[in-house]
Amino acid sequence: MIKTQWCLLCGVLLLCSMRPTTFNNDTNNKHDVREQADRRGTNFSDNKTGIQITPAQDVRVQGDLLSRMQRAIRYLDKASPKEIWDGFNDGMWGADWSGRTLEAYSRVALSTGNCSSRYDEIGSGWLSRQSPDGAFHIGKAKFDFEKTAGFWFGNARGMMGLLWAYRYKKDPRYLAAARKLGDYYVQHYFDKDQPSAPGSFWWVATESMYALYDATHDRKYLDNATQIARTIPPVLMSSQHTHSYLLSIRGIAQIAEETRDSALLNKVFREYAIFRSSVMWPGGGIVEHLGDRKTQNLDYWYDEGCSVDDWLGLNLDCWRLTLDPSYMDMVERVALNHLLYDQDEGGGFCGDRSVDFVREGAPWPFCCSMHGTRTLSELTQYIAMTDGKDVFINLFYPSTTHLSIRGTGVEAGIQTDYPANGKMKISVTPAAAMSFSVKVRIPAWSRVVSARVNGKEWTGAAATGYLSIARKWQAGDYIELILDMPLRTEQRNRYIGDDEKTDLSLVSLWKGPRQLVCNQQLNMHLWKAARARPALSYSYQTYDTLQFDRSVKGTPLKIGLNTYAKGLGTHSISEIEYSLGGQFKEFRADIGVDEQAGDEGAVRFKVCVDGLVKAGTLVTANTSAGGAADVKSIYGFNVSAATGKDDSRSIRVGITGAQVLRLVVDDAVNGFANDYAEWANARLIREDGTAVYLSDLPDDRRYGSILDRGKIRLEEMPDRGQATGIVSLAYAVPGQPLQPIRLNYLADLGYSLIAGRPVLKSWIKLDGKSK
Repeated sequence: MIKTQWCLLCGVLLLCSMRPTTFNNDTNNKHDVREQADRRGTNFSDNKTGIQITPAQDVRVQGDLLSRMQRAIRYLDKASPKEIWDGFNDGMWGADWSGRTLEAYSRVALSTGNCSSRYDEIGSGWLSRQSPDGAFHIGKAKFDFEKTAGFWFGNARGMMGLLWAYRYKKDPRYLAAARKLGDYYVQHYFDKDQPSAPGSFWWVATESMYALYDATHDRKYLDNATQIARTIPPVLMSSQHTHSYLLSIRGIAQIAEETRDSALLNKVFREYAIFRSSVMWPGGGIVEHLGDRKTQNLDYWYDEGCSVDDWLGLNLDCWRLTLDPSYMDMVERVALNHLLYDQDEGGGFCGDRSVDFVREGAPWPFCCSMHGTRTLSELTQYIAMTDGKDVFINLFYPSTTHLSIRGTGVEAGIQTDYPANGKMKISVTPAAAMSFSVKVRIPAWSRVVSARVNGKEWTGAAATGYLSIARKWQAGDYIELILDMPLRTEQRNRYIGDDEKTDLSLVSLWKGPRQLVCNQQLNMHLWKAARARPALSYSYQTYDTLQFDRSVKGTPLKIGLNTYAKGLGTHSISEIEYSLGGQFKEFRADIGVDEQAGDEGAVRFKVCVDGLVKAGTLVTANTSAGGAADVKSIYGFNVSAATGKDDSRSIRVGITGAQVLRLVVDDAVNGFANDYAEWANARLIREDGTAVYLSDLPDDRRYGSILDRGKIRLEEMPDRGQATGIVSLAYAVPGQPLQPIRLNYLADLGYSLIAGRPVLKSWIKLDGKSK
């Protein structure tokens, strides 16, 4: 009876949620969006007898996924003892760093069979730092926020590390330590005399306390997790840390899966809808903080890698709850796009990255690098799964998975070059001949071109997102499948960072499961063909408006003791683009923050020439002491930046033959208040030595950049200049012959983003004549 009522409730929720999605910038009306969440689904699975998460040790992957896990572990192995243990001394987050590392090590060791050489060093050191009361206490916290948020967040991540270490090592000391920590949560989480009120950094305990219950089956831990879950409010769109909030919602999903609590279930899907419709970038990126322009607390230009990981994981949870393949489609989207975009060549996972803004980010060794490693391993557990009756093939990675159906072992193997193409061979090898269905996910954007079983054509139709092949399987059986990999577009949603001027007719471009982005560096031929005159072609600015020969506040340009008659006054975050027509040899300027900003302004300057950053500061992930011009970020690394207290700095950048100049002002990861940036005396030098001031050039912004004047056709075009891994589509500019526009796969840019720092564009206009 309980199961029947649960399924009826889930059906009602799904029917009620299938109304069109709307977006409203008024945070008081966010419940309207949740009530109109665009959800699709089937009946909810009964996980008591239903889908099983495949143990990590029962899967072995090959190819890129394995290589990325190994690369990630090598990065984590480079952490210094200070970095690992500093949270217990002078740091804010206590157990966070070491707990995450132990979880990442354990997961990958289970997934690959190979253990980090530093495992026991960290595991033993970790156990020795537990206090008699069961908690892992932080060091010299200065503020109430640190004493509570950092404490509870770090201990939650520490608990996950202990539980995964127990799962891997089978050492009872890890489980005993996790129980002792869990008892501390039960006794003290809701104490009335804590220095500050609970917030999203506290709430991540939903995941860890549920995991402790799952390991021990001790009901008090589940009750505590449920009590925490019920205190979590709707996402606050005017101010919210997305990583901790999404991780908390993941915990709620897992609790609801266990308890069948309808209120918690409803909360999961309503908050999911907000992130899906209004927060997520096309390739699965998630910004670090939500906010609004009025409070200057909005940093939607860059992501946090951990938030990307949590968004992917929440979709895994929702798939388990529903078996709705649209969630697994979203998992694939994130896994093959922004997750990979966030991994640096050195193996670390980055935060602070962007697609449509020139922000390259850097590996975050204190959170994203461990959390991304965890996610790579978690993906392996969902490649092939079973509900005890049938086999589900969800993700297409070269792999071998061992499952059990009705007590009989079944090996599912996948051979494929996906997503390079849609071909795959799936071997199905039961220990003894038996009947069951193999259900292969067919992405919503694709179709089955060809399906064969043991070389013979299979004529069954795909239903509800899965191609289901029911037969009596025996050793040596296999499925050959070809999926279509079409060129396609997706319309732009109304996004949290948009305003009334945002062009919602723009689209993102896709080939199969992978997002295509325009790399300005690869498309200089379009500027040459257009023969655009030297002029201002594009500008974007978050606060106020671009000023010529004045500061952004309308006052004379003044940096330090110097006052300037010519230049550009802007504000972070901003990008200013000029067409050059190949007529100049050098760009010169004095850069700095207007003196009226005092010590509150702090910005970074970057000069991009023909699509690449040629000069400018770079975020580096380290904890070394900086000079007077360094702004210590709350994230644990330093950023070289200019402030209102600094004198101007003269720059000279070679631009011989260049077609396009883009001037970028980025914030310094410390907020945007008083970021009155100035490109003083900004000028272009011709070969004969004469100067042309940028503020004197024509203003052609009404025509837009070259990439704004043309439209893409969804047809691939022969292109002699195309490099390997580049897709060239037809690009139509009025009055000109068709030209190829060269597009990168988003995922391919991650490894080299820091070194290359290209100017990227994910939104573009589509030609109405497209197929």
